[in-house]
Order: sequence, then structure tokens, then C-alpha cells
Amino acid sequence: MIKQGGFSVRSLAARLGLEVRTLERRFCRQLRTTPKAWIMRERMICAPPLLAEGLSNKEVAATLSYTCETNFCRDFKRSYGSAPQRFARIRRHALVAI
Repeated sequence: MIKQGGFSVRSLAARLGLEVRTLERRFCRQLRTTPKAWIMRERMICAPPLLAEGLSNKEVAATLSYTCETNFCRDFKRSYGSAPQRFARIRRHALVAI
């Protein structure tokens, strides 16, 4: 659902038929996080498989509805501790070693 509706709090609220503030309150109460943090986590879950397919940072950023490749790379590094392409290279080498 998230990929079809885009990766924004506003689009998620609209798909659910809620106002943004209502969505934020419900997220906080039920999931103990914000919609923005949840969306970020969903994006970061989607990123490694796309990188494994051989997509460039720019292609992954566009697929995940980032407006700027730099922002994707920054968020990825915060989540995984390394740059996206370095992460993908390390993963490929680890799979080859098995």
C-alpha cells in the first residue's frame, strides 16, 4: 500500500480518509511513533532489495519518492551505517563468500 500511495504523511492520511493531525495522534497512541518515522522505516526496508537489484542511488531515491538523491543517501547511512552502494557491495561480497 505504501508504494502505491507514495511516501508522504499527507498521501497516507488521504488514502486512509483522515486529516494529517488525526493520523499523527493515532500513530502516536497506537504505534508509539510518528507517521514520518514510520514512513522512513518503510523506505529503509525497501531500499536494500532495490540496491541488490543493481539500481543506482538515484533510481532507488526516485522509486522511494525522494526528491533528492542526497537525502536518500543521508537517510540510508543513518539507518544502515554505510553509504547505499557500499552497503550493496558488501552484501554482494558476503553472498558470494557463502
